[in-house]
Amino acid sequence: MTKRAFYSPTIRKALEDQFHIAHPGQTPKGVILHIETRWNSFTDSLERGIELRPLLDAVCVAAQFNVPNRPRLDRLKLTTAEWEHIEALLPLLKVRHIQIIQIM
Repeated sequence: MTKRAFYSPTIRKALEDQFHIAHPGQTPKGVILHIETRWNSFTDSLERGIELRPLLDAVCVAAQFNVPNRPRLDRLKLTTAEWEHIEALLPLLKVRHIQIIQIM
């Protein structure tokens, strides 16, 4: 979902609109793309995903992105168990994140 949201202006706009509804007056936050050569981008991407979870879920099930005979976003919506796994994994990744920052 992150790649689709990052590279699609339409999905990015829908996510931004959802952000404005949920957090009026705040500067919108978008997804962070994981880049293999940036050591901490995976952790940053998961952390932002958790922060934007309700908005990502809303965009995934939006009718405009789930038209018959077209690529559908609802298949990319994570289950509750998948989100729980990410939330359980994040503290371990954050320890590594801090260690990498200290080394640099």
